[in-house]
Amino acid sequence: MFGLFKNPNYKFSVVTAVYNTEKYLSESINSIINQSIGFEDNVQLILVNDGSTDKSGDICKKYKSLYPKNIVYIRTKNRGVSSARNKGLKKVKGKYINFLDSDDKLSKNTLKEVWEFFEKHFNEVDFVSIPIYLFDAEKGKHRLNYKFKKNKVIDILNNPQNPQLSVSSCFIKKKICRSKKFDTQVHYTEDMKYLSEILLNNPKYGVVKNPKYFYRKRKDKSSAIQQSRQDLSWYLDTPKFVYLDILEKAEEKFSKIPHYFMDVVMYDMQYRLMQEDIKDLIGRENFLKYKNLIRHVLLKIDNYIIMNQRRYYKEHIILAYALKYNKSIEEICNELVNKKGGFYFKDILFDKDLINIQFENITDTKNQYEITGCISSIIPFKEIYIEITDENDKPIDVSLQRRKEEDKIIFGMIILKNLKFKLKRNTKKGKKILKFKIKYKNHYLDTKLLSHTNKQLADKITKKENIIYIS
Repeated sequence: MFGLFKNPNYKFSVVTAVYNTEKYLSESINSIINQSIGFEDNVQLILVNDGSTDKSGDICKKYKSLYPKNIVYIRTKNRGVSSARNKGLKKVKGKYINFLDSDDKLSKNTLKEVWEFFEKHFNEVDFVSIPIYLFDAEKGKHRLNYKFKKNKVIDILNNPQNPQLSVSSCFIKKKICRSKKFDTQVHYTEDMKYLSEILLNNPKYGVVKNPKYFYRKRKDKSSAIQQSRQDLSWYLDTPKFVYLDILEKAEEKFSKIPHYFMDVVMYDMQYRLMQEDIKDLIGRENFLKYKNLIRHVLLKIDNYIIMNQRRYYKEHIILAYALKYNKSIEEICNELVNKKGGFYFKDILFDKDLINIQFENITDTKNQYEITGCISSIIPFKEIYIEITDENDKPIDVSLQRRKEEDKIIFGMIILKNLKFKLKRNTKKGKKILKFKIKYKNHYLDTKLLSHTNKQLADKITKKENIIYIS
C-alpha cells in the first residue's frame, strides 16, 4: 500500500539541508508547496535535518505529515551541508534537482518556467540558473544578474565572463546529480566546485530570466557565508581543494585553462584580496601558508583576467600582481608604464587614475577660505609631486601630513597610502580658483575625484582633464 504514495515521475526534486533555521524554514517550504507547477503532482521535497538543535526538526515533521506523498524527511548527525545534500540525493525521484537553502525561497512560477526552458534545451545543457535577489537585512539584485537579460544558453568557452557560483539557484539533471557527490572535505565554496566540475564535461548552461531565487541576508549575520571569515578552513582548505583543484582539472581537460574558470575563481577570491588584518586572526604560520596558496592560485590566472575584474578596485589588482610575482607593491608600481591614456602593466592597460583626491571640508569666509582633504595613492608619495596653484599658476603653500593610521593594509602590504592636506588662502575680489595637479615621472596624472561629501562641496568642485578646480 505504501508504494501507492510514491510518484516515480516527479518533474522536480528539491533537496534542502536544514540546520537551525526554525525562524525561516516554514517560509522556505511554503515557497515550494505554493509553486504554480502544482506541488502534489510534480514536486518532491527532501528535507535533510543536519543535526539541528532548535525546532527545525519538528517543523520538518509537521510538513511531512501534511504531505506524506511528496515530502521525505531525513535526520542525520551534523556533518555539514555537503554531506546532507549527498544523503538527500539518494532519495531523489524528480527529473531535475534543486538545492534550495532552508532560509531562502523561490518565486511562485520558478519551477514552471525552468521546466519549460529545460525541456526545450535538454540536449544542450546539464543545468539551468535563475537570478538571485537579496531580501531581509539587505535588498536588491545580485551583482551577477546581468547575465539574465533574456532566456538563453551560455557557452562558457565563448562567453567566459558569466560566472555561476550558487548551486541553490540552479536546477540540474538528475542523472548528473546521482552520479556526482558534493565534496565533504570542503566547507565553503562547495557550490562553485560542484558546478565547475559539471561545466568541465559540458561547457554550457542555461539562464532563465523571470524566476527569482530569494537569498536571505540575515540581520543577525548568522548564515554560513557570513560566519566563514572566522573559520580556518576558509583560508587553508578552499584555495587548495576548490580554486587549485578546479584550475588543475580545467588545465588537464582542455590543455590550457579556459578563461571562464580563471574568472570564476577570481570572482570568488575578491573578498580575500579585500580583507584586512588577518595575520592576528589566523596566526603567523597559517597566514604564510594562506598567502602562499593564494600566490599559487594567481600563478594559474592570466594577467588579462586579473586586470579585467570589474568587481575589484585598482589597488586590489595591484595586490594580486604583487602576490602572484612575489614582489612588493612598490616593485609592481615601478613596473607600471605611464603612456598616453593610462598606466600599463606588462602591456595591458591597467588604469588611467592611480590617485584619488577626497575633499572633506571647505570653510569659506569673506576674506579667507580653508580646504581640508585626503589624497590616496597606490604609488609611493616620495615618487609623486603634488602641485597646488592659483588662477595664475602660482604655487600655494599647503600643509601635508601622512595618515598612516588610515592606510589600507592587506596581506601585510600597504596597498593604499593616505596623505592629509590643509591649506588656507586669503582672497581678494572674490577670486577663489585653485588647481590641483599631480606629477609622476614628469607626467601629469589623471586623478579620480571622490569629493562629494555634501552638495555644497560638490557644487564648488569641477574636473577637467587631469586638473581639479575649486572655485
